[in-house]
Amino acid sequence: MLSLTSKASSQVLVYRLEFGEGKGINYHTYEGGYFAVPLLGGTGSFLLTSTVTTHTYVQAADSGKLFTALNGNDKKSVMSATTGSGTAKGAIVALGDVNHVIRVESPTYTLSAKIAKTLTGTAVTADDESGVTQTETSTGVGSAGVSSFKMIFDENQTSTANGLGLTLAKTLDQLILQLKTDGFTAEATTSTGTTGTTTTGTTGTTTTGTTTTGTTTTGTTGTTTTTTN
Repeated sequence: MLSLTSKASSQVLVYRLEFGEGKGINYHTYEGGYFAVPLLGGTGSFLLTSTVTTHTYVQAADSGKLFTALNGNDKKSVMSATTGSGTAKGAIVALGDVNHVIRVESPTYTLSAKIAKTLTGTAVTADDESGVTQTETSTGVGSAGVSSFKMIFDENQTSTANGLGLTLAKTLDQLILQLKTDGFTAEATTSTGTTGTTTTGTTGTTTTGTTTTGTTTTGTTGTTTTTTN
């Protein structure tokens, strides 16, 4: 059993993200992306996409947590994250029933695991932007909003990553390559952020090596899986 657990811990799980329309003030959301996490749960990373002006993506590494909650026979995969920096604060939680069995194949072995095929959740964030300098032309200050999102198990990306024996980091590289093939480019960031704008989808505010302020990015955490003999 120890050998099986060790093998399972080296596998990855990939979810595709779909964000619903957000409700709030000065509030905008990402539209989609991926969440990659170890098969047995733990810390995962996000790739978030937007097509508002151009097709762009942003990476939030090591920004989501994945675990399983139990109550008798009830078993839920839970994704959870706190978000924000400075005056921006937020949280995100999603739940999904652990009721789907997948077959994971690697170059040297095969195993089965139970996961949540779909998780649904809500992101909440707010920022009074008290640290942002306003100008005479500023049309808005402060932001707050709520948005729904869904995480859908991506069987193709999961099978590809595990079939090639990719690590979590290499899986993210593979997903970025897919996004670039689909016409997405890395999102440009600035050191001052965007006044009056809150974006949802990533945890933390450091993207592509640049720390942004005045922007809240809201993320996700994935599902926890259990292996079966």
